[in-house]
Amino acid sequence: MKQKNILVLGATGYIGSRLVPRLLKKGYIVRVGFRSKQKLNMRLWSHHENLEAINLDVFDIKSLKEAMKGINIVYYLIHSMEGKIKDFIKADRIAAQNTIIAAEDAKIERIIYLGGLGAEEEKLSKHLQSRIEVSKILDSCSIPVTTLRAAIIIGSGSAAFEMMRYLVNRLPIMITPKWLRTKNQPIAIRNVLKYLTDCLEVPETIGEVYDIGGPDIITYKQFMESYVEITGLLKRIIFPIPFFTPNLSSYWIRLITGIQSSLARPLIDGMKNEVVCHDFRIRELIPQNLIDHKKAIRLALNPKQYLSYGSHSKYDDLPAEWHIPGDPPWSGGLVFQDHRKVVLNGNSHNTWQKLVHIERNNKLQYIFYLCKFGAFLEGIFKGFKRIKKKKIMHLQNIIPEKELTLHTDIILPGYVILRYLLRRINSKSWELHQIFRIVPKGLIGITYWLTFLPFFNRISKKVLEEICSDIDRNSPIYHKIYSTPKLYYPQRR
Repeated sequence: MKQKNILVLGATGYIGSRLVPRLLKKGYIVRVGFRSKQKLNMRLWSHHENLEAINLDVFDIKSLKEAMKGINIVYYLIHSMEGKIKDFIKADRIAAQNTIIAAEDAKIERIIYLGGLGAEEEKLSKHLQSRIEVSKILDSCSIPVTTLRAAIIIGSGSAAFEMMRYLVNRLPIMITPKWLRTKNQPIAIRNVLKYLTDCLEVPETIGEVYDIGGPDIITYKQFMESYVEITGLLKRIIFPIPFFTPNLSSYWIRLITGIQSSLARPLIDGMKNEVVCHDFRIRELIPQNLIDHKKAIRLALNPKQYLSYGSHSKYDDLPAEWHIPGDPPWSGGLVFQDHRKVVLNGNSHNTWQKLVHIERNNKLQYIFYLCKFGAFLEGIFKGFKRIKKKKIMHLQNIIPEKELTLHTDIILPGYVILRYLLRRINSKSWELHQIFRIVPKGLIGITYWLTFLPFFNRISKKVLEEICSDIDRNSPIYHKIYSTPKLYYPQRR
């Protein structure tokens, strides 16, 4: 089989950043376009041996033609809603027109496009109209186009999913627009990626348009209710009202979630349209286990994604549903973090011995008390029998002389994760990183940890100082201790 060279347009976006590593894993030669080298380097796969990165602007035909030299297949994942572009419909149109001009000039064999569901005969939102217009522009060229049309994609980093996450987590009582009753057919991100990658090897998909969706057709209200059930939050009270316009809703969501209004507004406007599949042919051509929306939500909320964040070195380490390096700062939910570094002289083995017995640290006991009080709250809401056998903190991961992670089993008011990283600088010195990470749960969890955050921050410093106190009495204990801001809003790590 002839080796296919693939160009991914939109490689650093939500879908592209998860598609590229799967194409690389399959052995394809992948070229990606970027406008920000810094943003590209945040992706774990950016230095893969089969990856070529090229500076590219889809609004510049010359750079597009250069990027398509020697390419067989183009993935078109461009979307202009994010960023500073005011007229995203016009921007999407120009980008698509430039792409087909460059693709025909380079004699590309095939284009694969991920668009949005929506019936043309309906009064569609501008967002869905733009998706259909881009599809028509791509189809107008002489190159065969495979179009996959999806509704809400479930996974950390998906803007629609993140809006739902923040709204349900933070608002016990919600006054919502009438789109809450609209039906949609969500699909898990891993199912989307399976369709995108496998259609390369199914020639029947060339030049065709397919609807892709999960097994469930639900309303947005049912989606929120499922989220509440899965997370164990208290039942939300929801009041749909008819006069909530997309503009008003977008500013409200910006206040609650941190997602910029320019992105939220077209997404909310699109929620008035029913988006369900009417064509199921692709299920026979590319069979796979379609994940129901409840399981997809569980995968996206898996707390394990916060345990070792930042320590992954391989491009295929992380499940597609998790928050991954390079995602927008609002993705993955709210996380409080206190990160301190100490530069030490001496034998790292002595410090490691103190770390493996970290639970004996006197100052850490104050953190345990906060966790125990959280356990008490959990007992009030969920029953003490369910939590009486839980250990407050336990070791999750150990890489001898390098990494150590502890975390709580306490669900309410959130998870507490403590990580230590040992990094050699030279033969005489090394760095010790201490990372406290708090993942609050619901409004109760946010309120709880905000209340105790100043206390938590001071104790974090004392814990590190106690670890370093007797490492090398004849040399400086540390050169520098620093802390990241006590509160990240809406989220950073």
